[in-house]
Amino acid sequence: MSTSRWRTPCWDRNIDVARPTRPPPTWQVSRARVAELNPRAEVLLRLLSCYAPDHLPVDVLAGAGDDELAVNEALALLASYSLITLTTPTAGPAITGAGQVPDGRESVSIHRLTQVVIWHQLSARQREQTRARAAELLDWALPVDPRARANWPRYARLLPHARAVTPPGSDTMGKVIDAGRLRPRFLR
Repeated sequence: MSTSRWRTPCWDRNIDVARPTRPPPTWQVSRARVAELNPRAEVLLRLLSCYAPDHLPVDVLAGAGDDELAVNEALALLASYSLITLTTPTAGPAITGAGQVPDGRESVSIHRLTQVVIWHQLSARQREQTRARAAELLDWALPVDPRARANWPRYARLLPHARAVTPPGSDTMGKVIDAGRLRPRFLR
């Protein structure tokens, strides 16, 4: 084959430029495969698109299914396809860096780009339902008494997620804000 053929413009070679033939991005293939293997994983991925992207305690998502083991299996599947990152607790000082969790609980993070793309692929009705379910799960995960000093770290950790899924005037946001007001400045 001569090189002159490659220099010929595509409109002279009858190539359809209106429909590119590139494959879908890898994460879309991964997401489709995950949904096929475990439908609960797809539900969790949608829920994660509502929360703040980093360090959501895994136990918040435990209410997303009847079986905590099934939720953990779905999270492990998502992590195996690199759609999320699971972070385990660390022993040692409370200094947190990449991959370390301050309160000793396992957490899940999702890449911001993946989160945004998943969110925008949902219909308006799906977004509303998913956000409502995410807010419900977060409310269940909040400690009962925001005035109890032992609960303040938990409220602080859930604050970014509460800001993402709950309206400003909701009871859930009220509890989180009250806990933040009660917490002395030197503990923040």
